[in-house]
Amino acid sequence: MTNNFELLVALDKVHIVSKAKDASVTQKLKPGNVVALTNDKIVAASKKAPAFVVLSDEDEPVTQASGRIALLFGVARFKTKVFAADTYNIGDPLTADGFVLKKASTGDAVVAYVEDVLDNGATLVVRWVM
Repeated sequence: MTNNFELLVALDKVHIVSKAKDASVTQKLKPGNVVALTNDKIVAASKKAPAFVVLSDEDEPVTQASGRIALLFGVARFKTKVFAADTYNIGDPLTADGFVLKKASTGDAVVAYVEDVLDNGATLVVRWVM
């Protein structure tokens, strides 16, 4: 796994869109971050809205040149280190909050489930369902 994210399905098996960041987003986006769209622009995810997984690295020259970031949606599996600090178990439902995954609470939009916990909790294998 390079960096903090590894897609575990072929790109032809997922849906990908390319969007620009909203001016309100100051964080540099990296693969594995989770985001939402408002007015067709990337914004921080909320626990109530549909979410997308960032595939692009904002520091890559092609991303900088285009000003657009590739986002994944649909059913997919991936390994990630981009999640809120907590204790996770197989089967835990996850929500998107800010730019990370976290355990879902009652009323939160579930975007993924934990399939496995690796590296003593430092890495999650996630099934994205959004």
